[in-house]
Amino acid sequence: MTRLPRRVIVCLWLCCILAGLGLETQAGSVTVTASETARPVFNGATAFSVSGRQLLKGGAAFQVRGVCYHPRPIGMETAAMPTMGDFCGPAFSALHARDLPRLRSMGANVVRVYGWAPGVDHKAFLDACYNGGVDPIHVIVNLWIWEQTDWSDTAAVDALCTQFAALEDWLAGHPAVLAVALGNEVNLVTPAGKAAPNGATVAYWKAMERVAAAVKARNPARLVTVPTNDALAHVAVAEAHVPGIDFWSLQLYRGDGFGSFFADYGALSTKPVVLTEFGMDAYDHAAGAEYPNNGYRAGQALGSLWQGIVAARAVCAGGCVFEYSDEWGKVGGAGTSAWTHDAGGFAHPGFPDGWMDEEWWGLFAVSRAEGAPDVPQPRASVGVLTALWQAAAAAEGRGDDPRLINLSTRARVGEGEELFVAGFIVRGTAPRLLLVRAVGPHLASFGLRTALADPRLDIDSLMPEWNGTVTRRVASNDNWEEVANPDPLKAATASHTGFGFKAGSKDAAYLGLFAPGSYTVTVSGVNGSTGVALVEVYEIR
Repeated sequence: MTRLPRRVIVCLWLCCILAGLGLETQAGSVTVTASETARPVFNGATAFSVSGRQLLKGGAAFQVRGVCYHPRPIGMETAAMPTMGDFCGPAFSALHARDLPRLRSMGANVVRVYGWAPGVDHKAFLDACYNGGVDPIHVIVNLWIWEQTDWSDTAAVDALCTQFAALEDWLAGHPAVLAVALGNEVNLVTPAGKAAPNGATVAYWKAMERVAAAVKARNPARLVTVPTNDALAHVAVAEAHVPGIDFWSLQLYRGDGFGSFFADYGALSTKPVVLTEFGMDAYDHAAGAEYPNNGYRAGQALGSLWQGIVAARAVCAGGCVFEYSDEWGKVGGAGTSAWTHDAGGFAHPGFPDGWMDEEWWGLFAVSRAEGAPDVPQPRASVGVLTALWQAAAAAEGRGDDPRLINLSTRARVGEGEELFVAGFIVRGTAPRLLLVRAVGPHLASFGLRTALADPRLDIDSLMPEWNGTVTRRVASNDNWEEVANPDPLKAATASHTGFGFKAGSKDAAYLGLFAPGSYTVTVSGVNGSTGVALVEVYEIR
């Protein structure tokens, strides 16, 4: 993501912090004087490789279902940020314990981190990500590179090679690591006194190739990538000079779709591409407030973008959504604070409100908790991605078309925009007959005193069109009997569910054919009512 305001700030605070932590700065680059502590011994090189335009894990195709992970706590001022923006050390273990289970439940299999400071022991973080091989979350390890480096200075590039080789000495063999990433969007910066940005110069790419070679000299199997902003012209310059770069990491922000990017990229490079940043913020800058329905507009965009990534699987190996949680300290200036959730960022004509608000990109909003880590609160985006990613995770490695038996999930429907959003995906080539229910009043018969008295059910589809993926309303229902012919619905309920609805109840339901694709189910309370509801989806055969 083009975050020029933060990049300028990072360059300022980084030099100050490094001086106090046993590290030295030389010509703006970091010279390592401390190594990773207590280097663990790992077995094996890596499970990951590249074949053609695919990433492979253990020889099987691997799709990156990733999240950019930079869990900056509320109130953390820029000057108090950890060295190199590293939130992966033991000091932040409470955040890892809070967040990794949430990511697993979504079906995520990768986190892309932004900082990895020398001298910090990251073993506990990697172990927690790998989780003993059970639903592992793999890590793209990102190490900072000074954007003002003189790429023609052999000594400066040698120092980078030494730094990344030392990193690989420590990482080598840990099964959680997917790849090492060299810097972040260094390509877009024009160094002082230079006429062109780094990415437009051959010297920069030759330097990146030397660093990649230093990593592979320590571990020939390690995948190496260079996170680059939306600049295919820079990729064109690089292609002839970076055989050691295994896949491209491009970071795209184009609104609801990617335009012609995948076709343009496919004509340019034979390497796989991973979108190491993409997404949409949840703040409507024009209205001065979060998008309604728990940021549902951003959720629609993410569903559309992910469908575009899947459709481009011939060239694209997946992507990492930007980002896990809101960062309240990113907007500076008068009247802002790391303790307040501020608007601000920069204009972008591709976004529906014409703006990218820096503090509102989280899949999870955060709220303060005294004496404990901030509390993540899932936006509508989480439900949309969970529906898409869990289905992919279920089929991963099997190559089959799994049959849906039934799906159920329970949550509280709140006031105003605090709606209950769930989702599911229909695979294959033929429509499926599904029964979708929003259970509220019937839960009271099980003794639940906080059941939603009058749920409304809305079902939306995310369907590919000639000009991108669009959202369409499939069906709505308030009271389950208020349909043209309730008899088929009653029959489906009797044959496929554990309980029927009472005559005259205000539970909601819909029975119909669903074409292959992705769907979201939204439950709201009629007349602003609140309470607990249950969403169920059954395949009727």
